[in-house]
Amino acid sequence: MKSKASIVSIVIALSVFIMLAYCGKQKAEWKGTIKEENGVKRYSRSLKFAFPKNHSAYQSFSLDEEGRIFVQTWERTENEEGNFYDVFNSEGKYIAKIFLKFSPKVWNGNKLYTIEEDKDGLQIIKRYKVNWNI
Repeated sequence: MKSKASIVSIVIALSVFIMLAYCGKQKAEWKGTIKEENGVKRYSRSLKFAFPKNHSAYQSFSLDEEGRIFVQTWERTENEEGNFYDVFNSEGKYIAKIFLKFSPKVWNGNKLYTIEEDKDGLQIIKRYKVNWNI
């Protein structure tokens, strides 16, 4: 179990390094003009972003206590109300693709904890029971 934890730590550290490297290459440039008409100053501006040609192959990932890896892909549903996750076992073998309307925060036993918004826009913690039928 210790070797799995060290592998996961290395993967997380490498992912953070890659994401920071790509974020550092993004540039924003402000170009604008100021015109005065009838004593009123009018600002005209444009903002250009330079995005890198490549980005990470995944958005995020999380782990449960059994060593399963949940990789949030860039794939979205048509109504964009959730994300797809590729699930791998502790040895890295692909086992499933699942859809979640929310981002998993903590996996504990057969429970999934998330942070969601209620109808008033307040953040709440929700717990879901997870059944693995794989």
